[in-house]
Amino acid sequence: MMDADPNLIHYSELKVMGSESRAPQDFHIAVRAMCGGIVDVKPMVSKVVPLERIKQALDEAPSVDTMRVVVELPD
Repeated sequence: MMDADPNLIHYSELKVMGSESRAPQDFHIAVRAMCGGIVDVKPMVSKVVPLERIKQALDEAPSVDTMRVVVELPD
């Protein structure tokens, strides 16, 4: 779990989103489509940041120039 300041989220009007209401099969179909080159998600990703820069990513995310920010997890 990630610690977050609820006041920062509230007063900055940030949106915290996660995945929901999808069947595990939907996830596997989507991954196969991406891995098979059927769906190219690169145009949908504005920036990739390492986990240790998540604060910066959250600060930059609510922007007209940002479609999706991907947080890269360590191996």
